[in-house]
Amino acid sequence: RYICTKVSRIAGIRHVTPHMLRHTFASRLFESGADLKSLAEILGHTDPAFTLKTYVTVSQEHLAEQMRKLIRK
Repeated sequence: RYICTKVSRIAGIRHVTPHMLRHTFASRLFESGADLKSLAEILGHTDPAFTLKTYVTVSQEHLAEQMRKLIRK
């Protein structure tokens, strides 16, 4: 936690915690196409539904890209 605080202060960004980084990692990996079972394994979860419900947040940019793909079809 100390390292995250120190690095975020040096970078001039708001306070970042390891937990925030874990959520961001899970969300970005999911958005990049990782399957949910693998993502759950990587995070050490036995239930992929828990991973999806607790850790994955889809960004507005990703939603917009998915809509553009749908419209192009």
